[in-house]
This record gives sequence, structure tokens and C-alpha cells, in this order.
Amino acid sequence: MADYDDEYDYRRDFWFGHGRDYEDLSERRIIKKLLPAVGRYALDIGGGFGRLLPLYARRFEACVVLDYSMKNLKQARALAVEEGITNLLLVAGDAARMPFSDGFFDFAISVRLSHHFEEPGKIINEASRVLADGGCFIFEFANKRNFKSILAWMTGRQKDNPFSISPKLVGKNIRNFHPKHIYSALNINGFVNIKRLSASNFRLGILKRAFGPKLLSKIDLILSGALGLVHFGPSIFTRSFLYEEKRSLPQRDGCFLDNIFKCPVCGELLMLDVEYPGDNGPELLKINLLPSSFKCSGCDFSISEEDGIFDFR
Repeated sequence: MADYDDEYDYRRDFWFGHGRDYEDLSERRIIKKLLPAVGRYALDIGGGFGRLLPLYARRFEACVVLDYSMKNLKQARALAVEEGITNLLLVAGDAARMPFSDGFFDFAISVRLSHHFEEPGKIINEASRVLADGGCFIFEFANKRNFKSILAWMTGRQKDNPFSISPKLVGKNIRNFHPKHIYSALNINGFVNIKRLSASNFRLGILKRAFGPKLLSKIDLILSGALGLVHFGPSIFTRSFLYEEKRSLPQRDGCFLDNIFKCPVCGELLMLDVEYPGDNGPELLKINLLPSSFKCSGCDFSISEEDGIFDFR
């Protein structure tokens, strides 16, 4: 599990000061294009230090960032305070075994997470479970069949066949996936109307220096749809909607926290006693679990809370 709770700092050691301004801007522009205008409850799966929070938080009544790393989540909390974002709940947990009730959210997003999994279908399956009927899902994956890899394979500089369905292992634990692998998982789990956009299409140092991140990311956005059709870039963003006509979902009324949590082990609905600032306009950053630890009555699974972060690991 890539939990980033060691000496590695994902925010400092990967994103900032490492020449990735273009990639960051490219992803932000594409996400803005794909986001729904408004919604009720949003979930950021593997949201890390909250890099994308400012893009979507103000479009929803309440937002949840799920990540396995407490370090990342504490940074997300600090970022939320800086940005004046108060409708945020932070949860430490496994994206393949999320502690949320069925059909609770109407929007979910997962960016730069799937490459940490041997089978990204586990994330997609859980997203399908926690989204309501018609829910919108933005899912990004590292594209094995990108133009650069095809060219390298054709010229003998790469052994892995980019057209094979099997994932490509990069380093010790990073995986790139064939688009068919991802689309199959989305379809199996009830997602339809899949729109795909290609991001970071011009990830070359010479182009970054020549055009600069702002201009290059604008060009990227203009071409993202056409290049997405041929899976040109190293990163593919998909937007799809959940279609499941057989599932009957309960009405989500009252306090945001009344029905949100579900035991990730036995599936029992968890009714937690929390200190909550008010019934209207939730300021979720202030929520505390009373007492600070809790055990599921169904299986004794332990849940705790530290500085407003609910720990389901």
C-alpha cells in the first residue's frame, strides 16, 4: 500500500519544484471540463493532500477526501483551511474497501490512484457501490497504449508490447493499463456514456520550455478530445455515469453523517456519536468522534478519530 507516511512527501517531493507545472495545469483544465456544475455529496478517492479540492469543493454541499496516508490527509486539512473550504470530511481508508454506505454519493473522482493497484477494477467496483443511480464518476488511468510507448516499441527501444492487454509494470509497483482493461471494468460495474480525454500529451522537456506550462496546457485541453479518441497521451481521463435500474436507494435526509459510514469488514451501518457544529451548512472540518475510538458491533472492527480525521485502516 502506497501510504506515503514515511519520509517521502508526495506534495513536496513529487509535485512542487519538480517541473510538473504543465502536468498539473493540464489535469486541472480537463477536470474542470468534466465536472458537474453542482451536486450534493462528492467523494475524492485517493485524494492525497487535496490538490484537486479547490476545483470541486464549492460545487457540492459536502465533500469527502479518502486516502490511506494520514500525512496526506493532514496536508489536505491545512490546504482546506488556507482555501476557506469548510464542507470537507477527511477519511483514512482503503480505496478497495471503502467505509461508506451504498449509493451515498452523487459524484466521485479518482486521479493518479489506479497505477498503485494490480487491479484497478477494485476501485471502480467500490465507486459503483457508493455512487447513487446516475452518479458521475471521473476516473484517470496511466495509459499503456500511448503514442510514445508505441513509437518506442516499434523502434526496439521498449520490450513491452503496448497493444497487449496485460498491465505494464513500471519500476517496482507502478502499473500502466490498456484502455480496454479500464473500459471493461467500467462497463461491468454499470458505468455508461464513457467520455475520454487525453492529458499531458506533450510531456517533453523541450516543449515545456518552448511553450511554458500555461500555453501548453491550453493547447492540451483543445486537443484532449480528439487525442482521447486514439488514446494518444500517457494519462487518460474518463467520465461516465452509473446506470443500475435494479437498485433501490434510501433517501439521504438530515445530517450528512447520519448514514455515511459502513463497516468495511462486515458491512454494518455505523451510527457514530459525533460532535457536530450544526444541522444546516455542515462545517465538516470541526467534526470529532465521541469518544475518539469506536468498535463495530458486528465484527469489532476499530475506528478512531484524530484531529478530525476518521481512521478506518
